[in-house]
Amino acid sequence: MSTNKEIITKIIIYINNNYKSIKNIDLLAQKCGLTKKYFITLFKQYTLETPHAYINQLRLIEGKKLLETTDLSITDIAKKIGFNSGNTFTKYFTKMIGVSPNIYRKGII
Repeated sequence: MSTNKEIITKIIIYINNNYKSIKNIDLLAQKCGLTKKYFITLFKQYTLETPHAYINQLRLIEGKKLLETTDLSITDIAKKIGFNSGNTFTKYFTKMIGVSPNIYRKGII
């Protein structure tokens, strides 16, 4: 039987490899054989953040790279990294970084 630490370590590896396609925390909890509530509590206990926040941090890191290295549209970047829309990505990016993706891309920060 796996320990809680082993379960979270395995799910973090899974998330790191699949964050672009993860749409539902419930499915992650099911993968671990845990209720959603307990999964979130356990994940937060070991990482100090919710699974949702962890996934969005990975998406943000990838989004920043794509803004810096490609000419993809904001909408295309959003879809590529797992956000539902360019608007959702823009709102999250602006909240976390302090400037819009367009301004970030132009280097005006």
